[in-house]
Amino acid sequence: MPSQYDLSKTMRIDIHPDVMGDIVDVAPEQSWTLSNADDVEFIARENREIERSHEYVKILQSIYDAVIITDNDGGIVDFNFRALDFFSTSERDLTGLSILDIISGADEALLDAVRSNLTDHRYTLIEALCLRLDETTFPAEIAVSYIDLDFEGELCFFVRDITVRRQAQDALEDAVTRLEAHDKARTQFVSNVSHELRTPLTSIIYAVSNMLRGIIGNLPDRANNYLRMIEGDSKRLLNTVNDILDISKIESNTLELHHAVLPLGSLMSYSAESLRVQAAAKSIELFISTSKKEYFVDGDIGRMERLIINVVGNAVKFTPEDGQITVEIMDDPSGNGNAMILVTDSGVGIPPDSIDKVMMRYFTVGIQPSGSGLGLAISKEIVELHGGSLDLISPPPGNETGTQVSISLPTVLSPHVLIVYKDASACSVLENHLASCGYRISSDTEGGAIVDLINSAQPDVIVIDVSGAPDDLVAIIAGVKGRTDFRKTPVIVLTDTALRSSQEEILNTLNIPVLTKPLDESTLLQCLAGVFLGVL
Repeated sequence: MPSQYDLSKTMRIDIHPDVMGDIVDVAPEQSWTLSNADDVEFIARENREIERSHEYVKILQSIYDAVIITDNDGGIVDFNFRALDFFSTSERDLTGLSILDIISGADEALLDAVRSNLTDHRYTLIEALCLRLDETTFPAEIAVSYIDLDFEGELCFFVRDITVRRQAQDALEDAVTRLEAHDKARTQFVSNVSHELRTPLTSIIYAVSNMLRGIIGNLPDRANNYLRMIEGDSKRLLNTVNDILDISKIESNTLELHHAVLPLGSLMSYSAESLRVQAAAKSIELFISTSKKEYFVDGDIGRMERLIINVVGNAVKFTPEDGQITVEIMDDPSGNGNAMILVTDSGVGIPPDSIDKVMMRYFTVGIQPSGSGLGLAISKEIVELHGGSLDLISPPPGNETGTQVSISLPTVLSPHVLIVYKDASACSVLENHLASCGYRISSDTEGGAIVDLINSAQPDVIVIDVSGAPDDLVAIIAGVKGRTDFRKTPVIVLTDTALRSSQEEILNTLNIPVLTKPLDESTLLQCLAGVFLGVL
């Protein structure tokens, strides 16, 4: 019976160097004589090893990046042809070098970090300059992993030349630097021009306001109308200049808000009223509906005023002649405790495809009157900086044309008003009226020590009746206002008799308004709003 293996024959296996490359060092040919079954198994294993080695070489040479294999100490033991191209060298010169010789700045600490990462099953990615043997360099991204070619294991370095990427990155960084410099110069130019415009505009508005108040005597109605037009247009232009300045500050994260507790309803009415002349020039009916209840917000008065002027001014701009605009304040219907200002117009409206864009900076819709495209954009920014929201609908519910802008703002605790009034009955009436309008009230009718009373109440506003009071009461008020902790606390003085000239001078110097009794409650409310808004 024939044997499983034919032991009388000799098997010859040739192993050529070009197959194994630099992986193994073998003679051009070897042969084995099969003497038994173990020899046959040995030859089979050798054949498998040769085949695996051949596949390894094919894979190594097919990799696009340069591949360098080292022992655990960094000594180079193998590489692909791509590595020779990258480093402009030969097999002989690259063989035997250390990986530390071809990575600029590399030392033993790098190898320690690589080995530590691999032990923790983490890969290492290095970005460094690689050194060619002709002393030139190229930027590279090097990924390091582990490869098990023998019982000791090796480190495998995948080197990718990122020269083109680095050039593109450097060019991009240079372009960004130039753009930043250009943007800085543009911002500085805008700021300089805006300030140059704002100074004369402020002077014009101040001069016109004084003339309207009669500082140069009584003027004809026609002259007053022209002055009101100049004042309105100057304020509108100043508002645009301030918008440009604020946009620049928002972009550079330098915008600061000066917070104060503000009566929102009064501010709305005061700001919208300034546009009445502009609306009347187009025969537009401007309805300003205020609520008996006052709403208080924590805000920057200048920017809140510009917010209302921007929104109402937009309504005037885009409402044709004989149109109608309604401005009103109410509780936010969502029930979140916010106050809501609604500005509704009968104007041209906004196309549906532009609704989401009109609050973008510099965006304008169709053929419109000239404008900066900043009004709604800066308004939205201001509202959001105050923790609120601004939305618009076009057309408003139940209308065929027009636009409705809703501004929702969080309310805060109302100011605390201390009333010092000797007439208990009149004081009670005054107290109830202010409380019904939303103010927090405490009062005193005993006429005790004013300083102790103020120290105890810590009010936000002081309303004090000096009728029939001791002569030194005005001096006491002046002393209170001179204190650091009450220097900014508004004071309103009530009297039923004329004050002496010295007393009037003290109160005028301290910007303390004086109201004459008998007192109309609405007058006091207007005065309270005026001291908060800085118009008294």
